[in-house]
Amino acid sequence: MKKVLLIAVVALCAAVSFAGETGSGAATDPDLLGRWRWISVTLAVDTVETGENSASYLLTFNADGSFEVRADCRTGNGRYTADGSMLTLSLNDMTSMNCGANTLAPELERLLREISNFQYKITNTNQLELGFATGTGNAQFLRVNDAM
Repeated sequence: MKKVLLIAVVALCAAVSFAGETGSGAATDPDLLGRWRWISVTLAVDTVETGENSASYLLTFNADGSFEVRADCRTGNGRYTADGSMLTLSLNDMTSMNCGANTLAPELERLLREISNFQYKITNTNQLELGFATGTGNAQFLRVNDAM
């Protein structure tokens, strides 16, 4: 009896583990795919704009559920899921280079690490708006057209 119960528990754990895997079957939104340039973040007390340096702050969503980030001289990657209007980001690693005094790299990294759940929408002007799940602000990105 104990052996049958043990086998049932192992089978149940394996089934739950397999059901939780995202792998290449991660939920993605085809409209989200591609490269986005960070242009600003609005918080309850302040707005930070990337200005002329916005091309140095990029977020790229891939069809396999992975994403890459470029924050000035730093780079990183992670996984994402898009479900309805919710976007969940899980940032793995970022390089830890010092990009200089005027960099916004720490702010973008903090944004991606500390606030992992966002409500998102893509406007008709190809702007991606990430509203923090906490309701404390939002970040704006502009679609980058890589076609030359």
